[in-house]
Amino acid sequence: MNEPQKRRIVATFQHVDELLRTALHALSGNGGDSPFNELIPDALPEQCRIVSEDVRLLRERMAFALHRLDIRMQSPRIPATHSALTHVLFAEVDIEDIDPMRMKGYGDLEPEDILVLKEICIDLRMILRRMQVVLDQDSDGSNCSHQ
Repeated sequence: MNEPQKRRIVATFQHVDELLRTALHALSGNGGDSPFNELIPDALPEQCRIVSEDVRLLRERMAFALHRLDIRMQSPRIPATHSALTHVLFAEVDIEDIDPMRMKGYGDLEPEDILVLKEICIDLRMILRRMQVVLDQDSDGSNCSHQ
């Protein structure tokens, strides 16, 4: 098997794993407290258990397939804190886009709306910057449990 074929298999398995992570996340009901959650938490415990077990089994089979095909996977190389920090920075950029000065491109704002929007942006930026400080610290490698 040549290198492009091996890379294609790895890329396919990685994409399947990403889809499985998304499916498990959807079933778990995580994010249910978000006002932007579009999912109705309707999964029965038995469905979650079976799908979770099958995801585990599918991952084992993909790992075994890579072994049989003599395809070596690289060790993880991106710290989770770095990935999280990057996403927090992107969120800060998004908040900058709703700053009152930038919102003028969508039309005039009432003076009261400008003040409220400024307060909102300041508050959200403060929280995002606190997250940045926390994520920029050295990590001991233990995992967080998200709620």
